[in-house]
Amino acid sequence: MNYISLKKWAAAIVCVCAIGLSFQVSAIPLTIGDAYYLGDVNPGIPAGESDEEGYINQLVSMAAPSGPTVVGANTFTRSANVFAGLPAADFTSKEDTGTITTFTLDGTTAYVLAKYDQDQAGALVWYVAGLVGEITIPATYNNRDISHTSFFGGGPGTVPDGGATIALLGFALIGVDVLRRKISRS
Repeated sequence: MNYISLKKWAAAIVCVCAIGLSFQVSAIPLTIGDAYYLGDVNPGIPAGESDEEGYINQLVSMAAPSGPTVVGANTFTRSANVFAGLPAADFTSKEDTGTITTFTLDGTTAYVLAKYDQDQAGALVWYVAGLVGEITIPATYNNRDISHTSFFGGGPGTVPDGGATIALLGFALIGVDVLRRKISRS
């Protein structure tokens, strides 16, 4: 294989890798009714860590779709999304500033709960197990601003792969083979 051909192969590999990685850069918007949406709790008071765990576990226990169902002082509405084997919620962290709507997930978060206007608007819950990368959540709900965002684990999450890893590995092996042939001819 000559030097020109090697440069073409290298350029093709770089282009394919760049295209594959560019699809993983943008944030995933979490919205009401999307494929990750579990449901909502209104008004979502009180809003302590154990209370919010209980809210998520109540939504998990409900059939899809169902509600509004009143439990205590809160009304729960479960989305029509069907998820296999939802784990119990386990509080991990909270973002209290109320102004941040973009977060980076590492694949270990099972649920995201966004609480709006501490006392009035309610809370939205998404099931995000296995998601890796940036997510965005709505800044407002029921015309109220976000109060805080809580994150819950739920056991080990799997990291789905859209095939980019295998493609990159394949191109790397092709590149190694091309270089091996080039070196062996020299």
